[in-house]
Amino acid sequence: MEIRNLRSFAVAVRLERFARAAEILGYTPSTITAHIQALEAELGAFLFFREGGVVRLTPEGEKLLPFAEQMVALAEQAGEAVRSPRVPCGPLLVGAAETLVDHRLGGFLEGFCRRYPDVSLSLCYGSCNEFRSALRRGTLDLALLLDRSSEDPDLEVLDLGEEPLAFAAAPDHPLASGPLTPPGLEEQTLILTEAGCYYRGHLEGVLEALGVHPRAVLSLGQTAPILQLVRAGGGITFLPRVALAGDFEAGTLTELAWEGPEFSLHALLTRCRLRPFGGPARAFWEAMEEHPWQEEAPEASLSVSDKIQ
Repeated sequence: MEIRNLRSFAVAVRLERFARAAEILGYTPSTITAHIQALEAELGAFLFFREGGVVRLTPEGEKLLPFAEQMVALAEQAGEAVRSPRVPCGPLLVGAAETLVDHRLGGFLEGFCRRYPDVSLSLCYGSCNEFRSALRRGTLDLALLLDRSSEDPDLEVLDLGEEPLAFAAAPDHPLASGPLTPPGLEEQTLILTEAGCYYRGHLEGVLEALGVHPRAVLSLGQTAPILQLVRAGGGITFLPRVALAGDFEAGTLTELAWEGPEFSLHALLTRCRLRPFGGPARAFWEAMEEHPWQEEAPEASLSVSDKIQ
């Protein structure tokens, strides 16, 4: 079996689309298809179910995946061992909380792409639970989570630092001038991220335990429209403080004086101990170990979109 065919197979599994695999690997979609067909012909088995533009593994593909990943990882390690200097190269898929990318990682990602131009970095957003499952399946190499801790024995965790959370509202909101207590949320509209986001779940768990039920909860998928709606007086939001710092400084939002249980999470870089730890993933991990987490400017935004798929 040719390594390039196995690599195309493994990346297609991660991204669930031949077209995305082609972008990451620098091939045309037809070339990815040809690589997969060559593997299928050699093995005498179909490896994927095709459902529109999305692909899913067959039972035979599930059996091949761990061997393919190990063979590709060994090939990459062999190349790195004799390459001078040892420069990581190849695809790297990282799941990340949107807030962290927008407000903590702009400068880091730009520097990483400049330092490792042969690493094809791809970011995707999702929930913490989705990321953990994807790490185990091997569809993600690394994931950046917002969580209190991780007690999962399958996951190795690098604690990057604390991420405080805050309530915010428009400056003319009735609660902007006084303390906000848990009962004070009873008659309020909360504008939150989608269900599955850890800090939303953390908030809802605390309020449920206290018997507090807000009047309404609006769910939006991204931070930007949440902030727009809160600025317009649509309700109260609860987000990592770093996502609100720019509005606090500009006076377009007010931090509410919360008098209740303390809310604080940590940014965690995670990987699955059961999966190969290849050159690109290891380089990203080691670079994050060196990165001064709290020093990224709050207003920093992702400025390397031309390099990140």
